[in-house]
Amino acid sequence: MSFSLSFVARSRLHGLRLLEERKSSLPGPVHAFLKTSIENMQPPKDAQRVILVEATGHLCDSSGSSSYSNATIKVQPIDIHD
Repeated sequence: MSFSLSFVARSRLHGLRLLEERKSSLPGPVHAFLKTSIENMQPPKDAQRVILVEATGHLCDSSGSSSYSNATIKVQPIDIHD
């Protein structure tokens, strides 16, 4: 199964909502990893924060259509100072 996902969220809650909306396009382990990463993100100290989420890759499946798996996953907080 191939997958590609990219979005910028205004908050952890917004990020989790966007991730849930796209759940059907992701393999279960990738969704779980992204969800845990967003949930464990620390709140900002003296700035507003957005969250950049990117995930692309391919997981081999039981049909044998592919014999390899690879993925690039990024969950990055971006602080926005006044």
